[in-house]
Amino acid sequence: MRVIDISVPLKSLKDGMHVYPGDAPYFASTEKTIHKDSMRLSRIEIGSHNGTHITVPARHIEGGAETETLPLEMLVGPAWVADLTGLTMGTGITVEHLEAAMPDTPVERLLLKTRNSVLWTRDYFQPRFVFLTPEAAEWLVEKGVRSVGIDYLSIERFGSEGPRAHLAILGANGVIMEGLDLTNVEAGREYTLAFLPLKTPGLDGAAARAVLIADDD
Repeated sequence: MRVIDISVPLKSLKDGMHVYPGDAPYFASTEKTIHKDSMRLSRIEIGSHNGTHITVPARHIEGGAETETLPLEMLVGPAWVADLTGLTMGTGITVEHLEAAMPDTPVERLLLKTRNSVLWTRDYFQPRFVFLTPEAAEWLVEKGVRSVGIDYLSIERFGSEGPRAHLAILGANGVIMEGLDLTNVEAGREYTLAFLPLKTPGLDGAAARAVLIADDD
């Protein structure tokens, strides 16, 4: 069994953290030290969509499901990693791209591996990334996909007029996993996914630790 961490580290803006424009950044400070207080205590401040995180229906839909009400079965179990690394930065993933990258068997949890993963090696937010087109998002919902993940901070094209891809998935009571790092993940195969967001009642999203388990290694 091999466990692959697909989370990105949380760090401050001064250390090069990628934060989607308009989102609150992550910040950590030391409140107590071993030298002065015989213990170490830290304080953290975090936006609900920092780093590796989940986006739930409440993000865009009034009365939609919030973070603590999600069935964990949506986030734990078999997941297909689609190989979309052939797309250039700034390209939208279309239905045709997905048809070529999906298996013949039904998929409930889908991770989109693109060239975006290389962006984590750069400092700060990069606006040109591979995204999911609204038509492709609608197609995934029709195919029964309930949980969709991508290897950057949003599935939506940067600067789009509205969150159409988000609404297609969230409107069908699906969830979106954003901020993944799939650098060390072989695409075009199935893994066991464990994506566990913080239990934060009443929120529209939350940071998560996410791993893939390769059961056959």
